Amino acid sequence: AILQVIGIGTPVQKAGKIMQQYGFQCSLMKDKPFSANKQYYEHLNYLYCDTSRGSVVSRRWQVAIVHQNSVVSDVLVSTGLIGP
Repeated sequence: AILQVIGIGTPVQKAGKIMQQYGFQCSLMKDKPFSANKQYYEHLNYLYCDTSRGSVVSRRWQVAIVHQNSVVSDVLVSTGLIGP
């Protein structure tokens, strides 16, 4: 769903603004790891976006918008439930 809104080739700054409109908090990460879909990625440059929704049990989304030369080159997503 994210790739439908933020396509490959989108400027990373624009991608961040779009994600914030959807309620994500974002920050730039340089040469950092990210884990998604049971895979561990090392040494990525990405825009890290995070949000959660729900009350007692909530769903959390963690997104790495990978970029090269300030242009989106990939999107990695990790999601799960958090709560008591």
